[in-house]
Amino acid sequence: MSISKSMIMKSLKSVSLCCLLSIFIASKSYSGNILNPSNPNSAVEQVSVGLYSLNADSTTSLDDGALTLYSPNYSNNVNWLEDAKKFTNFAENFAIKRDGQLMAIEKRQPIVSSDTTFFNMTHMRKLTYRLDFVTINFNHPNLFAYLQDNYTGISSPVKLNGDTTSVYFSITSDPGTSDPNRFRLVYSTSTIQSLSGVVPVTYSGVRAWQQDNGVMVEWKIANEASVKSYEVEKSTDGKQFTSLTTVSSYGNSIAANTYDWVDANPSTGTSYYRIKATSINGEVQYSQLLKINVGRTGNSVSVYPNPVVGNTMGLQMNNMAKGNYSILLVNTNGQVIMSKTLNHKEQNSAEIISLDKAPVKGLYRLEIIQPDNKVANINVAF
Repeated sequence: MSISKSMIMKSLKSVSLCCLLSIFIASKSYSGNILNPSNPNSAVEQVSVGLYSLNADSTTSLDDGALTLYSPNYSNNVNWLEDAKKFTNFAENFAIKRDGQLMAIEKRQPIVSSDTTFFNMTHMRKLTYRLDFVTINFNHPNLFAYLQDNYTGISSPVKLNGDTTSVYFSITSDPGTSDPNRFRLVYSTSTIQSLSGVVPVTYSGVRAWQQDNGVMVEWKIANEASVKSYEVEKSTDGKQFTSLTTVSSYGNSIAANTYDWVDANPSTGTSYYRIKATSINGEVQYSQLLKINVGRTGNSVSVYPNPVVGNTMGLQMNNMAKGNYSILLVNTNGQVIMSKTLNHKEQNSAEIISLDKAPVKGLYRLEIIQPDNKVANINVAF
């Protein structure tokens, strides 16, 4: 009887997952139920994170995970009498990194407002993944946590009340998506966080469209905290950008605001626009890229990039009629997983469409119902 490579890989993965589940079960038993010896009225605090891959049949597979325990009896130094060393798996590896060491389980002093947990991931495949965060015994009413993604620049709030927080991300051919140091968990007393501190702005909508002989760029802000200014930047290759103008912000506001600016001298052909927000502390946050074609003939609608990365996709509309468009994302079973209405301004425009979460990896159909009820379909990969 011959044993195939796939059979060996499946067998090894089963052993790896058994070890992982044993760690989680054992950890939960002593961290979730046993009280702190130094304080019988309090229990050890726990943060667990599981790494799941999303399969083509819409199921998920547990690939790896890590655990952090907090107690006054523990040390913040790496100590192999307390911490559990991470042993490398043949497939996905997800660990906690501290002082150059990788751990499956780390024990630390109680959380303070500036604590950060650095993660390390290796041997990732070109798939869509999900990180699940769960806390036990947390009692920090004024503390917030954020998973910061160094690749996208997005900070995702993580619940500390015992509920599960799920964050989706994708690994593509872009090396940045599989950077071992892509993720970290940051604790803070501030409700808005970024990779360098306070997020200057939350973009709720960004788009551009051809208006007469120019290009109108519009960006909507859900809230803006300590923003000094915005810059509209432009590129003809999507890599090298030039600042076109600076727009002062309305100030430190949590209200929804809308800004716009017209590029009176657009380039013929394909151009890329983005918004750069700068805080009073010099921190910077960029919007998604807008791709627009100026001077093109013919009617067309296209998706960029395709395959789509994460949960946002760009929609390029060339010489399409003005009006309301219904946008539907449909899976292979005919189920509508996203439905939006888009108000197309005129001629050419670039729109950013956001989904609540990244879909399971696979092929989808983007159905576009035009104002005259004609339907256009685009095959989209995630």
